Amino acid sequence: MKTKQPMDHALDIVCEFTGLDKDVIFSISRKLPIAQARHLFRWLTYKSGNYILYDIRDFEQSLKRNCDHSTIINSIRQIESQIDTYPAFAAQCKKLEHRLKSLCTLLPEKPISSMHGLHYYASIQISK
Repeated sequence: MKTKQPMDHALDIVCEFTGLDKDVIFSISRKLPIAQARHLFRWLTYKSGNYILYDIRDFEQSLKRNCDHSTIINSIRQIESQIDTYPAFAAQCKKLEHRLKSLCTLLPEKPISSMHGLHYYASIQISK
């Protein structure tokens, strides 16, 4: 049996929060609630601190969703903008982030993108 990784937990949390299935979240739909669920997943996964942009991209590609690092950066910026604008949304995101961290405290840390050898990207900050 495969052990769940933080990215799997993040997806479960977003599915529960939005009420959407993972197949819907990673579909090609551009409807606002579905796109926002994708943005939220990318933001939450990035904020977990265990993954860099290319890890998130690889995870999505494994689910047959084609995206690149610029798509992920855009998602992170979208959520950060909403957090800055809507305090209630910011509070919800904080709870989701806390929940993910509590689920992942027992998991061993994943080395930052050792399979890509992209240690430089681990230090990239998403600027507004």
